[in-house]
Amino acid sequence: MLVLSNEFLGMVAMNEFRKPYEYEEESGVAGFILIFFLMLVAVEPLVSFNLAHMSQLILSPFTVIRWIFIGLFVIQIILLLFTCVALFRIHGIALKAVRIYLLYRVFFLCLAVVIVFVRYLQYQLEPTAGPSMFESVPELVIYQLVFPLLYIILFSVLWNIYFKKSKRVKSTYLKQQ
Repeated sequence: MLVLSNEFLGMVAMNEFRKPYEYEEESGVAGFILIFFLMLVAVEPLVSFNLAHMSQLILSPFTVIRWIFIGLFVIQIILLLFTCVALFRIHGIALKAVRIYLLYRVFFLCLAVVIVFVRYLQYQLEPTAGPSMFESVPELVIYQLVFPLLYIILFSVLWNIYFKKSKRVKSTYLKQQ
């Protein structure tokens, strides 16, 4: 006579259920790390490309400076791709890559914002510029220079703090080194 056990049938006995505190914590790219990764993949290339394109159009009369700026943009994209791969593959160098990327991001995007702002300011101050959406130069400075620079700097500083202080980041990436 053939007797089938519960284990053979794939059934789990009730005493094998784990208590909630016995579950292992999630590891890998999840939580805020996943949000950062998705922002790097979806948002950062668009912001970088848009500002780089506007800047290189403004710098087009200055051929050497324009090509230097295009080279800086290529470095930005290479760092972005390297950081994404290191984060996704949970490589030990990911934290250094994130810090280097965030620092370079501040340099490159602030430079691009200043280039675009200076050209926009020159255009607004020309007597034939026509009507402006800004009532005064200080308002122009606030909306076209201060807010973008604050966004760029705060984004990088806050993510850098997260990657330095987070227990999840330490448990995910520092064990790989």
